[in-house]
Amino acid sequence: MPASLTTSFGKQLPAGIVANRMLGEALAFDWSKTAAGAMDDWPMALRVMARTVLGASAPMSILIGRDGLVLYNDTVSEIFGDTYLGSIGRPITEVLSEAADFYRRTIEDCYCGKSHSYKDQPLKLRRNGNLETAWFNLDFSPIRDEFGMPCGVLLHSFETTERVTALRARRRADERLSIAISASGLVGIWDLDVATLSCTGDQGFALIYGVEPEVAAAGVGKERMTSAIHAEDRRTVLETLYEAIDLKQEFRCQYRVVSPCGKVRWVMASGRLTKGTCGLETHMIGVVLDVTEQMETAAALADSEFRFDTLTDTLPQIIWSGTADGVLDYVSRRWFEFIGIAEDEVEGRPTWVELLHPEDRERVAACWKESLATGKTYDVDYRMLHRSGEYRWLRVMALPQRDSNGRLKRWFGTATDIHESRLAVEERELVARELNHRIKNIFSIVGGMIGLSMRERPDMKEFAEELRGRLLALNDAHDFIRPDDRARTAQRVSHSFQKLLQRLLQPYDDENGQRISIEGPDARIDAGAATPLALVFHELATNSAKYGALSTPVGNIRVRFSRTPESVSIEWAERGGVVRAQAPDHAGFGTRLLTLSVEAQLRGSFRRHWEPDGVRVEIEFPLHMLDRTA
Repeated sequence: MPASLTTSFGKQLPAGIVANRMLGEALAFDWSKTAAGAMDDWPMALRVMARTVLGASAPMSILIGRDGLVLYNDTVSEIFGDTYLGSIGRPITEVLSEAADFYRRTIEDCYCGKSHSYKDQPLKLRRNGNLETAWFNLDFSPIRDEFGMPCGVLLHSFETTERVTALRARRRADERLSIAISASGLVGIWDLDVATLSCTGDQGFALIYGVEPEVAAAGVGKERMTSAIHAEDRRTVLETLYEAIDLKQEFRCQYRVVSPCGKVRWVMASGRLTKGTCGLETHMIGVVLDVTEQMETAAALADSEFRFDTLTDTLPQIIWSGTADGVLDYVSRRWFEFIGIAEDEVEGRPTWVELLHPEDRERVAACWKESLATGKTYDVDYRMLHRSGEYRWLRVMALPQRDSNGRLKRWFGTATDIHESRLAVEERELVARELNHRIKNIFSIVGGMIGLSMRERPDMKEFAEELRGRLLALNDAHDFIRPDDRARTAQRVSHSFQKLLQRLLQPYDDENGQRISIEGPDARIDAGAATPLALVFHELATNSAKYGALSTPVGNIRVRFSRTPESVSIEWAERGGVVRAQAPDHAGFGTRLLTLSVEAQLRGSFRRHWEPDGVRVEIEFPLHMLDRTA
């Protein structure tokens, strides 16, 4: 045993030193066969450092010579594992061949007098028979001999794999949350400093509170945050926040915020306290959701026996994620609240597919399969078994996440309880069907009364026929906008102008559909525009059948549409009919009806041209008057 390493312990080594495995291996190793030479020939500084390293509890190693011959203590041996036993005296470039270039460069720098520190340096190690990546904080310092020349390198190596892994998992979780909530509408993430009440947030937070994104990222002070809250809600919000901080419980509050321009929005904010490095709750992190639309909807449904809190109780939404092939791997706590089981009781419970309403399963499966195959946004309504035992309607949306090559990686989505609003739609539809039935009955009764009047007053037959024709046109328009129950298309809010025209003119066309043509770009119309339009074109068709192109076997009508961004123009051209040399000298009822319908009701204009080969009518409507739903 070289005296140079044992003299400090006396003539006999203490028991603790004998039990030091790496000291024993170092003393037993024949260094004379290496480039370092025998221990007794090592520079004094190298021997002292070797004695210090082998007796230290910190993970320390020595890389001797430019070859970096390895000498390390028991702590390093425990970190690297049994795979690397027997590495003493071997070059570090052989022991850790995967990082040979890194160590070669670093040793060379140390022999040039430089020191290096690396934080979270990844290294490939063989552990449990596998090659895996581990992370270390590495500090390299040159060991100098009595002449000041480097003779080795001292290496401190503290493993940080657990910390790096935890940080990466945190970043992945943050990314998953950020993408998931982006599917649910206007949502912001915030971080409140409990001591100062200064709050930082993302772009969604900045948009909701009406501050600049860079200000939100840097931190919004207490005064500005408080001033953004509606004056009537400010006290409640602060009391709720202070109570959550004092009792160390979850913060949840619904209130109004006022933007700098005076716009008021309803929000739902929720958050939880988090501990800092000191172990105390120093921050509260949470989300804020813009629920203005839900609040307005709730107010509109107040007369339909839906209370304000019925809708807000569903917030925040269920957040979920899944793999690229559609396997769900995460659901938020709201999911377990919805189905009524604890998070730790999922074993043996039904899957989300099994909880679907039997009538919806095939449709939902087809929609989900299409999204998985194409990557298109998943957006579907379906019924899910609630903890109450009833099936409730959910609106489920999901967005795909892709890698840099465009390949689908994951799905992130939300599920919103829309059961109450769905029932309200069904109730309104029931009322609308009843009204539709009664209106059609009125048309029938009035038509019958006109027919009875014609029999009693034959002299009024012509007038009665015209009146009944206009009534039938209105009936056709009503049927077009509101088909019967079997069509199940009452959800539509705008309709094709040309299809309404085809329906009105179909009785005047021949069996081959050759006498009347409609061409050009179509336009959309709503229910309010359909009635005056039906009267206008019924009047044109009736006049043509009496006096114009449709009164002769060879006459025809061409209806041509043209559009601008603000208006739609229709040209009604009759050819081959009875030619009228000039316009009539007075305006009849039909002309007054056209004026009322086109100009007064639809803010449009029309012009008639009496031409040698037939009459031509030009009509123009503003688009916004035809389809107010747009």
